[in-house]
Amino acid sequence: MKRGGIRRTIPASRLCQFSAAAFAALLLVTGPASAQISDAAALTSQPAEDDFPSIAIAPDGRAYVVWVSHDITVPGDTMMLREWDGEGWPDAEKVTRGGEDLYRVEVAVDGCGRVVLVWAKNVGGNWELVAKSHSGRKWANSRRLT
Repeated sequence: MKRGGIRRTIPASRLCQFSAAAFAALLLVTGPASAQISDAAALTSQPAEDDFPSIAIAPDGRAYVVWVSHDITVPGDTMMLREWDGEGWPDAEKVTRGGEDLYRVEVAVDGCGRVVLVWAKNVGGNWELVAKSHSGRKWANSRRLT
């Protein structure tokens, strides 16, 4: 990371997860063994309020960014995800169907390389913890943890 004019490269294996409250710049991965913060890159261009970002870096150097998006044209929240594939950021993927009340999503990559998401969801007036994982081919169904 860049601090005081010095750029430090942090091995991806040591930078398991990074979460920030304000999010305007993003991570660029320079190779499978390292990651570094680089120039700012816009992740969204839609007219939405994007909140609660979380970033995880897999051991292979892939970076995953997830956030809650509140589209001003549609009521409710949608969880969005983008993946750094080593060359760029393909289009954002909807992880939830939208129209929900979501709060503070976190992303991690487990020891098998699966992307795991955990967030809070308002279910009938109660806030519940919910999780979802990606096997590399498709998303599993969401499941309530509380």
